[in-house]
Amino acid sequence: MRVLNLLDLSTRKIGGTESFLARFARAQCALGWQPIIAPRVASDLVAASWRIEGAQVRPFGERGAIPRLLREVRPDVVVFNFFDLMSPLFALARAMGARVIVVDDHSGPPRPRALRRIITRAALTPASYVVGVSGYVTRRLELGYGLPASRVRRVDNGVRVGRDGAAFARDDMHVLAVGHLIDAKGFDVLIDALALLDGAPRLDLVGTGARAADLARRAIDRGIDFRALGSRDDVPELMARAPIVAVPSRWDEAFGMVTAEAMRALDVEPDVVSAEPNAHALLVALVEAFTESRRARS
Repeated sequence: MRVLNLLDLSTRKIGGTESFLARFARAQCALGWQPIIAPRVASDLVAASWRIEGAQVRPFGERGAIPRLLREVRPDVVVFNFFDLMSPLFALARAMGARVIVVDDHSGPPRPRALRRIITRAALTPASYVVGVSGYVTRRLELGYGLPASRVRRVDNGVRVGRDGAAFARDDMHVLAVGHLIDAKGFDVLIDALALLDGAPRLDLVGTGARAADLARRAIDRGIDFRALGSRDDVPELMARAPIVAVPSRWDEAFGMVTAEAMRALDVEPDVVSAEPNAHALLVALVEAFTESRRARS
């Protein structure tokens, strides 16, 4: 049984997705199957971590090369990771002989428009199963796109577990925010909220993305003490040392990985500020959080 695991990402380091695929390949080998992992690009380190588990690694480069890859591999099963739900590749894989098609869904619009709903349902017709990473996603697949429950599966994302963080220093009051630096994550709202605080604490921002430079300029323009930490491998430890972890997302998160990791690291329940993030609602929450933090340390 040949299983082609297509990944519409370029993998540069070993993160959650890369680790999951390594474990997935190990499980496939244990069943006597032949796993092939095909990302857009894979670094030598990532590729080696997959090969150790028994997988072939076949980077495809651009999506236009996937039909050739399907012809060469002739897989029995194709698993599509991080592909748009409207992709025509699902139908192509079925037409080229794959017996089982699995499509994962990590994110997307919470209330799909009518045209997207129609196109998505048609594109997913060849899929044997569509996997959602949370109950929110599986409900959207069934209610938003009208997929039958028999074809929808739920596989929750795993949460990284780090070492217990050292207690933060008494004078190290700061806010930590983590995520892909794009508009939907709402980090500009967080910066605007901090700018409204007298004696605003430092903002540590972990992540990379298209809005990185804009966010740095915004923080500087508003007089925020700001550190851009880029991509980090020690996020659980950073969370464990942070007085406050802020998640100012503009959209409904498919799983809310950052929130789940922060809950694990800090051993707390999150405070829901507002259904629609805005600077003033976030400001009120930050004031309350800092007051409570100072009280706890006094």
